[in-house]
Amino acid sequence: MMEQEVLFTSVKWDVLQELSQSDKSPIELSSQNSTSMSNISQALRFLEVAGLVRSKRIPNRDKGQPRVIYSLQKDFAYLVVAAKGFAEKKLIELDPRKKSLLRIWLYDDETAQFFMEEALNALLPFLDDISGVYYDTHSSSNKISIIVLPKNEKLKKLPSDTTKTFHGIKKRIEFSEIKKEEAKKKISSLYAIYDPLKFRGGEKSQ
Repeated sequence: MMEQEVLFTSVKWDVLQELSQSDKSPIELSSQNSTSMSNISQALRFLEVAGLVRSKRIPNRDKGQPRVIYSLQKDFAYLVVAAKGFAEKKLIELDPRKKSLLRIWLYDDETAQFFMEEALNALLPFLDDISGVYYDTHSSSNKISIIVLPKNEKLKKLPSDTTKTFHGIKKRIEFSEIKKEEAKKKISSLYAIYDPLKFRGGEKSQ
């Protein structure tokens, strides 16, 4: 693959950020990034050759509607590691578990990261029946509250609550099931761990 650093600079990075939220036409991308169609077209060609985005031609389009829509090809992460005895950079494809782990690692609180990761591991066997997993940032000091949105009316099973210790800090990880209507009322306090439906997105509420 071409030099990977150039995939994430200037206009190309802006395009990727926009397409991570929804599919868009070149005109929409140009307008939202306040840059020329020429710059957007060049960036899209570059990203398409690299395999990061794909285009879809719209048949029988209405008058004034775009002819082509762009979307992300797949979920990717570009990792750069600089550690003693270990320096590496790599573009990797993300499955749901890796994507959730990255969400956790990007959270600012290292202690909360540990407990969220433990919660995710416990929930992995149940992910097929789950629409979303969120950390309630308003959890009390001695517990980590994990909110689970089921795909259907009710989950058949949730992991048992458990107590874990990290660097001498003991917290209880508590799992609770919640309906979407209830979750919307407390959405500002939720941090997305697993969010395929973009109910919460990756915003940080800290």
